[in-house]
Amino acid sequence: MNRSAFCACDLLPPAPCPLPTDMAKHRITLIPGDGVGPEITSAVVKILETAGLDVEWEPHLAGASAVEKHGSTLPQALLDAIARTRSR
Repeated sequence: MNRSAFCACDLLPPAPCPLPTDMAKHRITLIPGDGVGPEITSAVVKILETAGLDVEWEPHLAGASAVEKHGSTLPQALLDAIARTRSR
């Protein structure tokens, strides 16, 4: 046996997905943020979608990028989206 190819994880049974499969589609306000925010957000979106989360993303800008485009750090469209998509 090639020791470098062995992993103790190979002995474990596959873990079930922790996300319920009978969940309704979610609509989520997505705010990437500034700095590394867009890169982190992109990775998290990929992880959640790969895990099977049924989601419709509603992306909005906030912070410096929102000021450049909308003249405000918290544009009204973003605040409206948060109110519309928040958990009840």
